[in-house]
Amino acid sequence: MRKGFTLLEVLIAVFVLSIMSFLIWQITNNTYRGTEKAGKYDEVYQYARVAIKRLNDDLSMAFLAGPNLKGKQQDGTVTFETTFVGVNEGDADKMNFTSLSSVRLVADERKSDQIEAGYFISPCPEAEERINCLMRREAAVIDTKSDEGGESFPIAKGVKRFNVEYYDSNKQEWLDSWNSKDPALADKLPRAARITLTFYDPKNEDEELTFVTSVMLPLANGAIDF
Repeated sequence: MRKGFTLLEVLIAVFVLSIMSFLIWQITNNTYRGTEKAGKYDEVYQYARVAIKRLNDDLSMAFLAGPNLKGKQQDGTVTFETTFVGVNEGDADKMNFTSLSSVRLVADERKSDQIEAGYFISPCPEAEERINCLMRREAAVIDTKSDEGGESFPIAKGVKRFNVEYYDSNKQEWLDSWNSKDPALADKLPRAARITLTFYDPKNEDEELTFVTSVMLPLANGAIDF
């Protein structure tokens, strides 16, 4: 004679099935959360790579023009000047300088390789949440105001700190600011720039991810004048 399951057996089977379902859900959930966190870390590292690459390209081609290359009108009025200014503003330093790092995206494009480049921290444009971005400004025309003009766009999101130090080869020390208009640094570039870029940790906002790099400035020996 065929027998069915007893109520106790059914309850035990349901209990075992519930435990297995819970374990499968927990494993799946942990895997998803781990993948999500890994994706956020990858995003931060990608932002850091892009920002450091762009900073390296611009700074390594920074230049100053000598007196013979400065544009002047007939009355002696200066039409453009090249500068290198790095301002220490705590966790949000600023840089504005002239560089030969312009890239032609179209063959035979009528575009100079000289630009004004600027870097600064600002709230990310069009962001749903209030976070800061490292912004890059590029102006195709060099004028007498190296900190204005051109277009600005974000190159790194979720930046907590942006700090730059400048190496003075005469003093053989790192300075927290630089101004090529300063009499002590007149028409001089730093020998190198040390950049510290800090992001919020995606896993814990109380923690942070820090990236440090140094960039040599090959044209630091003197202004171009020929």
